[in-house]
Amino acid sequence: MSEQVIDGRWEPVELIGTGGGGRVWRVIDRLRGGEAALKLVRTTSSAHRARVRREIAALQMLRIPGVVQLIDVGEHLGEPYIVMELLDGTPFPGTDARMSWTELREPTLRLLEVLANVHATGIIHRDLKPANVLVDRAGRVVLLDFGLARGTPGDSSVTRDGALIGTPRYLAPEQFLGRRVDPRADLFALGVMLYDALAGSAPMDAVSMASRLTTAHTMVVPPLSETAPEVPAGVARVIQALLAPMPGERPGSAADTRRALLDEGGAPEVREPLPLLAVHDALELVVAEALAGRDVHVAAEPGVGRTRFANELALRLLAAGRSALVTRAGVRPLSSLRALVPDSVMAAGPTGVEDSLRARLGGGATLVLDGKEQLDPWSRKVVERLGDCGRLIVIGDATASIRLSPFSAEALRT
Repeated sequence: MSEQVIDGRWEPVELIGTGGGGRVWRVIDRLRGGEAALKLVRTTSSAHRARVRREIAALQMLRIPGVVQLIDVGEHLGEPYIVMELLDGTPFPGTDARMSWTELREPTLRLLEVLANVHATGIIHRDLKPANVLVDRAGRVVLLDFGLARGTPGDSSVTRDGALIGTPRYLAPEQFLGRRVDPRADLFALGVMLYDALAGSAPMDAVSMASRLTTAHTMVVPPLSETAPEVPAGVARVIQALLAPMPGERPGSAADTRRALLDEGGAPEVREPLPLLAVHDALELVVAEALAGRDVHVAAEPGVGRTRFANELALRLLAAGRSALVTRAGVRPLSSLRALVPDSVMAAGPTGVEDSLRARLGGGATLVLDGKEQLDPWSRKVVERLGDCGRLIVIGDATASIRLSPFSAEALRT
């Protein structure tokens, strides 16, 4: 491996990480210069390959600050690889030593801001832990490893053979029990990380850990006010709320948690996360049509959350084994399709991008257009030429029979 140049572009220089899922190399980009991190994945099953596809799909959707940026994807010797930006940092919160809230405050607030943006897309990380959150020298917080990321509806954290998905120390009780998972599972993991850093010990002993396998109600967390009495009382209450055994007892969102920690005056408001505003039946209908290989056109009224609907749709298709490619709004040439093809293909211009997407659609992928009018002109022309491929979902077609509508005032009151 150390002497091979992958796809004529990526030259391995140094092995910087290894584990059961594969190896990570520092590589030189022979095409554009500079360095990157290349993860060469050893897949052992179809489920493992699905995890790799899920990570790629999540990174394609999450081109936002605070999430490691995807550069390229491909295969080497029959195994997938992912190229990402090369990061220089330490696992959250940035040190192994016990910390004060004064030291922990800024990286925590930054992480919550990133989580709020990730959750707003409909994605849940599901494996939040120090190794998957890096803090660089400038204090920037970056999320890694979205191989277990999923959308919220009907999700489970247990595989078919009953094996737990994720790192047990940080899993919320509902993940142990195989129940529906929403963003509050990530908040529970954050609570464990914060408790660890402030108290210098895990919030749960072996008995409490075991109770998560049977029932959430018997889980006991020693009050942070006792294990770390120097922590401000308001902060301790917020962290204790994050570690509540039942999801409904935790803060409703990362944004709520961040506001409460900024205030440091008390526990955050506990409320259910906002539902997806699009009609649930429409989502199920579009998924069914797409899985049947048919084009689908969807009308979307203002305020319905069209982008979140597109992302949720992509995650549903991914869970069903269908690769989904979601476009983005753009102005610069081909920027709306940049996340859907490798950089080497993008460099070939519109023809190369069209050929790559045509091949992927022919292989069973689905192209989701999040508002055709929002595409840059160059991407719009490519998409129009792909119309004969089938497997297109157009969201925002005013003439479509499938329609997304916001909740009525009566529904919002209930």
